[in-house]
Amino acid sequence: MKQSNVEVQAGRDGPGYVQEKIMNIENNINARGVRQSNFKISFEKNGKPAPVKLNKDHAMTIIAPAPTGHADKYPHVLHNVCSKKLISNSLPKEVKQKLKLQDSYTDFDLVATIWQHFYAMVQILRHDPPPSECLNHTEMKGSTCVTDYTFGYSDGEKEQYKLHAESFYQLFKLRYTTSNLTPYMMKLIDHAPTFMSALPFSLGRFQAEGGEHTNYLHNRYFFAHTTRGGGASNRVYDPMLCTMCNMYKRISYSIMEDTSPDGKMASEAFIRYRDAILFECSIPKGTDPLRLIEESLIKFQSEASQPETGSLIFSGQTFVFCGCVPKQNGKTISRDALKILILQNGGRVKGDLPGARGSKNYILITNRSLTTKQKLPSQIRKALIFNYDVVDYSYIFDAIEKGSSTSIEDYTLKFEHCPDNSTKVLTRNTKFFKKKHSQWYTLSKTGKDGYL
Repeated sequence: MKQSNVEVQAGRDGPGYVQEKIMNIENNINARGVRQSNFKISFEKNGKPAPVKLNKDHAMTIIAPAPTGHADKYPHVLHNVCSKKLISNSLPKEVKQKLKLQDSYTDFDLVATIWQHFYAMVQILRHDPPPSECLNHTEMKGSTCVTDYTFGYSDGEKEQYKLHAESFYQLFKLRYTTSNLTPYMMKLIDHAPTFMSALPFSLGRFQAEGGEHTNYLHNRYFFAHTTRGGGASNRVYDPMLCTMCNMYKRISYSIMEDTSPDGKMASEAFIRYRDAILFECSIPKGTDPLRLIEESLIKFQSEASQPETGSLIFSGQTFVFCGCVPKQNGKTISRDALKILILQNGGRVKGDLPGARGSKNYILITNRSLTTKQKLPSQIRKALIFNYDVVDYSYIFDAIEKGSSTSIEDYTLKFEHCPDNSTKVLTRNTKFFKKKHSQWYTLSKTGKDGYL
C-alpha cells in the first residue's frame, strides 16, 4: 500500500488532484470487499500516508487479478491512480531477454506487473494438492504406503517460481529502488526456492496461523482465560481433560465433515486408529471417546467439588489466595491443587475478598515472608482494613494432616508496616472507594481497629 500511494504525494498537482487519487484507490479496494468495504486511508500529522495493516487474506485480495470477465466489477487497485507516462526499462539487456521484459512500461503497467509476479509467487508457495493427486501411479485409488506418493513441488513449479521471483525483484528495483525491499520480500526471493528444492512437501504447511490459534485455545483451557461459569476462581476442572476434549472435537469434526474421497479415506483411517486406542485401553469397541472424555471430566468435577464423607475440616470457611504457595516436603503445589484440597474438605475458594466486612468466614491465605514487606499487596491491605483474618498457608496443610480443624489464632500473621502503608493507599480518592463504596474508611494510628 505504501508503494501504491506514490502518486498521492502532497503538493504534486494541488489538493484536488491528491484527494481524487485517494478516493479512487479507496473505491477500488472497497469494490473487492476489503474490511467489509469500509477501507479508508488515513494520514499522519506530517501529511504522509499512515502505515496500513491488513490481514493476509485482505492483502492477497487487493493484489489478486480480477476474475475473467469481471474487470469492470472488480477494477484493478491502481485504476485511475497511477499515471500512464512511459518509464524506460534500464535493466541490462541480458536480464530483459532472460525474463522476457519489455523495453518500456507505463507507470500503471509496471506497478501492476510487479504485484502480479508477487501474487503468482504466493499462489505457488500455497499449492498443496491432496494425497489423491500425489500418487505415483494414476490407476491407483489410494494407498497407505508413503512410498506410493510424491509430495512437494514439481520441477515446473520450481522453475516458474524462480522466474516470477527474479522478475519481481528486477522490476521492483527498477520502480522503487532496492532500499524499499523488505526482509520478508528478500526471504521469498532468495530463501524460498532453496527450501522448495530441499523439502519434500509444500511450504504452505509452515504457516503458523493454525498453530498459534491452537496454542491460544490450549492456554485458554489450561489457564482458564475466560469468565464463563464465574471464571477460573469459581471452577474446578482438569485442564488436560478439557484440552483433550477440545482437540478430539476439532480433529473429528474436520475429518468427519469432509465428504470428498480423500476425506472419506481419512475418516476411515481415523476410526481405525480410534478403535485401536480403545482396544489397547480395554474399552469396548464402538465407545465414543468424546463422550468418554466428557464423562471423565464431569466425574472429576463432581468428585473435586463435593467433600468426602466426614471430611468437613473447613466447613463454613471461604479462602482467598495471595502470594505463592510454599513447597511442602520439597514438592511444589499449585493453587489449583490447593483449591481442590480445600473443596474436598468442605471449604470454599474465591478470587477476591468482599469490599465490606459482610462475613467473618472469609480468610486470606498468604506467605509468611510477606509480613516484613514495606509495600504490601493490595489483597493484604484490603484484608487489614476490613478486619479479615490473614493466615499462613501452613494452616491448610496442618489442618488436613491432623484431620480436624485447628485454632486459626495460632496461624494469624502480624505485619510490621500495616498502619502507615494501608492508610496511605486507601483514601477517598482511590478508584477502589469511588467504584465500590460511598463511605470513607481509614485506619487509626494505633492499629487496624476502627473505621468511619
